[in-house]
Amino acid sequence: MKIRLGFVSNSSVSSFLCAICDKLHSVMDGDPSSDPYSINTCKNSHSFCSEHILGSEDRKIELMKEALIISEKYNIEGIEDMSLKQLKQLFERDFSEDGYGEFKDERLYFFQTEFFTSLPEELCPICSFQTIRDRDLKEYLLATVIKEKVAEEIKEKFSSFQDFSTFLREKGIKHIQGTEWIY
Repeated sequence: MKIRLGFVSNSSVSSFLCAICDKLHSVMDGDPSSDPYSINTCKNSHSFCSEHILGSEDRKIELMKEALIISEKYNIEGIEDMSLKQLKQLFERDFSEDGYGEFKDERLYFFQTEFFTSLPEELCPICSFQTIRDRDLKEYLLATVIKEKVAEEIKEKFSSFQDFSTFLREKGIKHIQGTEWIY
């Protein structure tokens, strides 16, 4: 069994697994009822549902403004001097039933994809350590001195790999494949 995290694609369907809540998002090419904006990705490639984006609406608007100013693709006249109210109008979106939507301003058509697929770290719950994934915890534990202590404890506590596997299954770990534990 292969487990793929984040973005997975073939020619007609793109699927995304939220790194926070494990919700699967599928987007069909050419299907107007599927919403490509229901999943977001930060600059460190963490993919997550829109509802998990951190930061106030005002901060998100400020970050979008900064991204537009830096970008050479978009020439929004006077954006540097726009008030928060004007920026809110610029970034106003048409929302679907699912709560996701595209910017009404057609000049921002491609910006939406660019911004929400490369979110700043401060908007990402994983980058901001609001959420720490199990795999990150495991990697941290394996990279620290704890690895040696835990290895010794396992050797003392269990007489065989079978005993160890049984214990882990009782704790909610379902399968062992190679060296990867699947929860």
